[in-house]
Amino acid sequence: MNTMTIGIIGSGLSSLSFVNSLTKNLQFNKTKLEIIVFDDKESFGRGMAYSIDSESNILNTKARYLTYDSSKKGDFYHWLTENKDQIQREYKLDLNEINKDSFLPRSIFGKYLVSKWNELFELSSKNLKIHPYFNKANHIKPHDNNNYNYLVETENGFSFKVHNVILATGTSNRCFDKYNNNSNFITTPYKTNCLPFRIKKNEKVLIMGSRLSAIDSIIALKEAGHQGQIYMHCIAGTFPTVRGQQQTYTNKYLCKDYISKNFQNVLTTQDIINLYHKELGAYFEQNAFEFEDIIEIYNKFPIVNLQEFIKNELIASKKDRPWQAILYDTNRSLSKVWNKLSKSDKKNFLHNHFNKFMGIRVSIPRKNAEKILNYLSDGGLTYTSGQYELEENKSAITFKAESINKPIQIDKVVFCTGSPANLAESDSLLIKKLIKQNLISNNEFGGIEVTENYNVINANCDVNQNIFALGELIRGKFLFVSAIDLIYSHGERCGKIFATRFLNEKNGLQPTVIINN
Repeated sequence: MNTMTIGIIGSGLSSLSFVNSLTKNLQFNKTKLEIIVFDDKESFGRGMAYSIDSESNILNTKARYLTYDSSKKGDFYHWLTENKDQIQREYKLDLNEINKDSFLPRSIFGKYLVSKWNELFELSSKNLKIHPYFNKANHIKPHDNNNYNYLVETENGFSFKVHNVILATGTSNRCFDKYNNNSNFITTPYKTNCLPFRIKKNEKVLIMGSRLSAIDSIIALKEAGHQGQIYMHCIAGTFPTVRGQQQTYTNKYLCKDYISKNFQNVLTTQDIINLYHKELGAYFEQNAFEFEDIIEIYNKFPIVNLQEFIKNELIASKKDRPWQAILYDTNRSLSKVWNKLSKSDKKNFLHNHFNKFMGIRVSIPRKNAEKILNYLSDGGLTYTSGQYELEENKSAITFKAESINKPIQIDKVVFCTGSPANLAESDSLLIKKLIKQNLISNNEFGGIEVTENYNVINANCDVNQNIFALGELIRGKFLFVSAIDLIYSHGERCGKIFATRFLNEKNGLQPTVIINN
């Protein structure tokens, strides 16, 4: 084989980090490498999360911490300052007021990712070719030609022969078949800047969900002048906490090294709680702080009064919140913790604690919390929780929920429920085809089955050495994979694994290689 060809399905952050890592770790001899990245032109490099959309859709991570490459700390902010004039022309921002601690529009981070892809495309040489194909892949088939393993088929009818496939399809939408042809049910909130054109200003709107996409949708509608009542419903009765003033912290106990040395086999839920309390003690030795009980916050769910909850969060966010610093740093060890838990502990966590954990773990900037509080205070937004029913009739939609006494008539429903864990509920036809072909299989905890090295596993438990997966597809194996630092760290690690495999295959060695988390 003179040229190895990789087909990458999706062009978001995980794909970018994979290709960047792969090219940095490659060693060429006789074998050449060709990389084809498949995605549609409009979202290329951005994915859904960082698409061109409302400027009110802001990141929940400070500019100083954003990058696509772990070896380039602060690269996003450096790029921002270098491209200040261009950003100023395209966005309604006063860049003189922006600093390293600013929470910026997500679409600016998307623009940054596109620029990094362009840098990679320019790396092409006689041994390395990286190029985009501006069309989505809609099928992957095993190829009977011995020189290639798979055919990647695209929506415009073309086919590409490849040796290896990287599935990095990003977030998918939840499939609501019964609402697909009904304009009163909007099954995905993005792009949020289109919502004011799909919803009349005086209509009553139900936002299903209370995390980031729900908050983005409410703010987009309100800032476009929406006057009708908006209801935000969360079954679990949660809402994100507000980010505090603390700086980053490096865990001493809730970290991979300590866990590997002290917990050889199984880790229990009680072990994690004990490690957290030890970590708080270590944090206090470095930083004096006012104690804040994370259990007290946890026990506020389900929320009875969202106004009071946000008011208290805004007060707390003016100070350091050590538990946030500790939880954010667990990103580096989360997969280790998750894979040391027993199956029963995993099931218990996902069924009884996951939604509350995400309410605590995924925080929002003060700016967005203040906006939601204002909408609640002026009566334009109502928060509801518990089990619910939607009944459609000719004139309106009837909404019933446990937390309200009587049914409410709704004009439009917007589903902001995120990417489904169970892929049977996903709108990704490609993934469903691959499951039907038995090229991949469902993971009972979400996403698809993969090995530690990101190789996909089919329903017969066969490991595929030529198909890898990244991003939301690997959530069942690694639990929480949607934070920016987790996305690029998995992409980088997969790139290193593939570079080692590439070298081994050139030398006639076995391709399987394990690189520690």
